[in-house]
Amino acid sequence: MLELFAAIAKLALYVGSFAGAGVAFASMSLGRRLGRSAEVAPKLIAMAAVVMLAAAIAGAAILIARLGGQVDTTTLSAIWETPAGPAIAFQLAGATLLLMSAHAKGSMLAFQLGGGVVALASFGLNGHSASISELTGAIAFLHVCAASWWLGSLLLLREAGRVLPEPDLASLVRRFSMFAIVIVGGLVAGGAFLTLTLVNFGRSEWLTPYAQALSMKIVLAVAVLGIAVWNKFLITPRIAAADGKGAQQLSQSIGIELGLFASVFVATAWLTTFNSPHA
Repeated sequence: MLELFAAIAKLALYVGSFAGAGVAFASMSLGRRLGRSAEVAPKLIAMAAVVMLAAAIAGAAILIARLGGQVDTTTLSAIWETPAGPAIAFQLAGATLLLMSAHAKGSMLAFQLGGGVVALASFGLNGHSASISELTGAIAFLHVCAASWWLGSLLLLREAGRVLPEPDLASLVRRFSMFAIVIVGGLVAGGAFLTLTLVNFGRSEWLTPYAQALSMKIVLAVAVLGIAVWNKFLITPRIAAADGKGAQQLSQSIGIELGLFASVFVATAWLTTFNSPHA
């Protein structure tokens, strides 16, 4: 039962940290082209930060329970001496910064960026990738930053499709595409590197539960990429043509992408809790 709670806490952590940091990153990169759709960003960031705070606290409580349930200096010292301790500290600090900066204006927006970076840094400190080397930990951090930007952009684009006229939406989609080519390309490259690093493709290794669960996550991620390609080559031209249907199709497509993102998070939470060598 404790492991099930751990998986649920991880799922909440992924959703909160990726959404909160992602919306902050996307808001800064997409800028003024967001128009009225930017008004939803503070609310999304605040909601995500609350989820992340709750998940980080739950994760700390579960870790203490695994160590015997006693909250004393010995237990706290043992936690801090493992990668999990600093990772939880980064999660709490990042979530707090995001929550405090959700309604920031002007130069205070830098705190949103800082909060997002701090929140996601925990993924480079703790886990299977971080346990191998500092290089794989750094690449894991950049990988989750790219994925979070993508998720945050989708959340804002969905709102933009609802409130912006098609000419403004077309301008926003063009800016998003400009960033997406580089960021999603880096996401794919980082994911490929981590997969090659984490998995020995010999027959016995590939048949392990960890490798099988990882392959399921990869299939889901490829499906998300496939829909992104569909958006780029089929839906984006319709938005630019302002035929009245492009925005509706974009919203529907983004809904599917967000559903697949959720599936990736569920698969990852299951993988890192029940199948990872460092669960």
